[in-house]
Amino acid sequence: MQLSCAGFSQSLPKLMNAALLSHPSIASQKAQMQAAEIGVETAKWQYFPTPAISTERVNAVNTDPFYRGDKNVTTVRLQQPLWTNGRLTAGKDKALATLAFETADLNETSLQISLKVAQTYADLLASHWRMVSTEQSLATHQKLREQVQRRVDLGAQSDSDLQLAQTRLDSVKSDLSAARARVESNAVRLKQLIGQPINLTELLGSVSKPLNLPLTQVQALETALAISPTIQKSRAQSQIQEAIVEENRSALLPDVYVRAERQYGAFSMQSSNSFEDRFFVGLSTQLGAGLSVLTNLKSAQARSQAAKEEVQTQTLTISEQVLTDYAQVARLTEQTQALQSALTSQEQVMLSHDRQFLAGRKSWTEVLNAARELAQAQAQLTDVKANHIAVSWRLALFVKGLDIINTP
Repeated sequence: MQLSCAGFSQSLPKLMNAALLSHPSIASQKAQMQAAEIGVETAKWQYFPTPAISTERVNAVNTDPFYRGDKNVTTVRLQQPLWTNGRLTAGKDKALATLAFETADLNETSLQISLKVAQTYADLLASHWRMVSTEQSLATHQKLREQVQRRVDLGAQSDSDLQLAQTRLDSVKSDLSAARARVESNAVRLKQLIGQPINLTELLGSVSKPLNLPLTQVQALETALAISPTIQKSRAQSQIQEAIVEENRSALLPDVYVRAERQYGAFSMQSSNSFEDRFFVGLSTQLGAGLSVLTNLKSAQARSQAAKEEVQTQTLTISEQVLTDYAQVARLTEQTQALQSALTSQEQVMLSHDRQFLAGRKSWTEVLNAARELAQAQAQLTDVKANHIAVSWRLALFVKGLDIINTP
């Protein structure tokens, strides 16, 4: 699978890379994954014998028949589990599933940050393009206002026409102020995401184009579901809960173990040997209070079922997002072409109204309305172009994953 984009821009992938390198959430998730890796090693060590050392000193009266031996006793033990009814295996499976969960969580966090960067980047472009179109509209309205001022001075038009032109001009000035504020706001948002200042001139010099994904809708959906870190995370959580069920089920039966001991000294009698060795085979249970072992098992089974249902929920959510974005990308491509054609027509209409006004065939209000409609067409086109970039990159991230950032 390849992603094609005419004149593939470096700006957006670089911004995503910068965000992934500097965002504190990534560092936090990496630390969590390292902890999970250590947890796997810990689970494997549970198969090995458990050493223990205890030492005690007694202060008893001389007439106590049970403490006529040594005052100090030290015992060294080594206990090896022989059979745990699957508890150790379940513990290892839970540790491996936890590692898979943390890995998927890291990938999901990286994906979400990349999606935020793509959306903020598109918002910044949209606000900048709208600011530029508003500046053009301001120049047009200033020109019209000067034009009607001259005609009022000559007595060819009424003051009400001048007031209408001034009102429209003031409205455009207000829109321009709001557009500039949005540019600054989006630039700050992007700066916070990537952790470094934004060079707006450089960013606008290499604007990323909408991506073309050469896949059918079915192929895109299958690929997205196969690589989705959100679904992988839910599956890992389901595996964790299944392992917990097995851990609780293992508590229904006792563990079998063998233990070797070496005891130095004895409280009850004096010994001629410096130590004594013993070997034990035993059973131990972890039933808990009352029937809590059964209720714990039922609770774990319920949570396991809930985790399985969550996998289906996330699958539906990702499917809906991918299918919606896929359809929207195709629609935005057509919409962009239509709006570009409409904008060209509106520019011609504006010029025509201006000429017809001078010839007396159009009213001043119609000229101002044509100027306003031209500004609206320009704003609509900029919004659609920016949205096309955001949606196409979002779809590519869902389908291609983070590899899209490094695609040459």
